[in-house]
Amino acid sequence: MKKLFLGVCWIVFGGSIALISSYAFAEEIRFDNNGNVIQSVPGIMNGGGSINWSGKVVSAYGFGAAHPDKFKNDPGLRKNNALVAAQVVAKRNLLSIVDGVSINSKTLVKDTYVEGDLIYQKLKGFLGQPIMSDPIFLPDGTVKIYASKNLSGRLVDVIKSAPIMSGPTHDPSNFNASPKSIPTKVKYTGVIIDDNGKNVHPALIPRILSENNEEIFGPNTSNRSTCIKAGYADYVSSIEEARIRKKAGNNPLRISAERVYGDPIPSDLVVSKDNALKLYAANLDNGILSDCKLVIVLSKH
Repeated sequence: MKKLFLGVCWIVFGGSIALISSYAFAEEIRFDNNGNVIQSVPGIMNGGGSINWSGKVVSAYGFGAAHPDKFKNDPGLRKNNALVAAQVVAKRNLLSIVDGVSINSKTLVKDTYVEGDLIYQKLKGFLGQPIMSDPIFLPDGTVKIYASKNLSGRLVDVIKSAPIMSGPTHDPSNFNASPKSIPTKVKYTGVIIDDNGKNVHPALIPRILSENNEEIFGPNTSNRSTCIKAGYADYVSSIEEARIRKKAGNNPLRISAERVYGDPIPSDLVVSKDNALKLYAANLDNGILSDCKLVIVLSKH
């Protein structure tokens, strides 16, 4: 155990920042009572947190307490100092959990910056004003509080400029499909992909690949500004939930994955040749993948 003194406050915490990213990827994926896809991240700095991939929200909690030798005769001041300490821990935990968020099959958020550089400063600025819950004052004088932030939108905008995020530009027209092989066009409104028990891992920017490793959907074949605002994909726990998602629309194309791909993070979905052609044709017709109208159904891990 370590003790961190903040002026007249103290915070007790365990673990370290260096362990966070491994926690974030190693923890199991579960479904809560509302069917949300949740990635729990316990055991950090006297707290923990989770990533709600269905709601695109990351949250962390922290505990704080006033210094045992301070403010013994002023309960109000002790409570306030405990609250400040809890807020500091919750914010630090939030940054630690975000560090371990999977961006794609190769990259975690922590891989996009060097501490102190511009992206790091932007990330700290983004996380510096999280939504704070009402504090929970425990009988022993300890305070527990939650901090949360949205995963899409500005977070993706911050990290997208990192050098590691750049790569070759892929023209979707390079997909190996002859005009005769493209299926008859149907007015699909979105895409639902079932991971088919393959245990895909959620990521901010997943990809759909053909059996020949051609990118059907991903950062290089989508409208970046649209996808940053709406998120590249929704993750849900059932087909029923997928059907009511706005991204799916009222007539989604539904397919299943053949396998998952990615090292070290299995976040990419590989589809059959026939389904790759269906996706290619649907996107040519309606731009549904270009506009990130994708819902991914996860099986229980």
